Amino acid sequence: MTPEPCTEADSTPANELFSKVRELIERMDGLRTEDKVAETLRVQKKQAEVWLVRLAKRKTRELFKGAGVDKTEAEIIDSLQVAKKPVRVCLKRLVEEGVLQKLSRPARYRSNDHSASLFDGRD
Repeated sequence: MTPEPCTEADSTPANELFSKVRELIERMDGLRTEDKVAETLRVQKKQAEVWLVRLAKRKTRELFKGAGVDKTEAEIIDSLQVAKKPVRVCLKRLVEEGVLQKLSRPARYRSNDHSASLFDGRD
């Protein structure tokens, strides 16, 4: 997998570090959990959770590109191969930011078509 090119705004040390971390996490097989990431990367579990939420947020934005896309939490977890807890944190934040809307019966998420922030690359 080729890393994404860095823009000037992305070239902070933290963003450069996360770019490498994202690459390492994406190489992992199976469901990516806080414990698995912490053990593999030899970091604290809390740090692994922060990275997984950030990864889930970025990848969820990619999943919802396109109008009329509805996905359940289970479908999102399956697509991202990230554990439930970080995905739930990510979904909650995206709903609060107005990027996604949470629908009920059945519970699912949909992109807000009018939301420009869906495609602006913020984490």
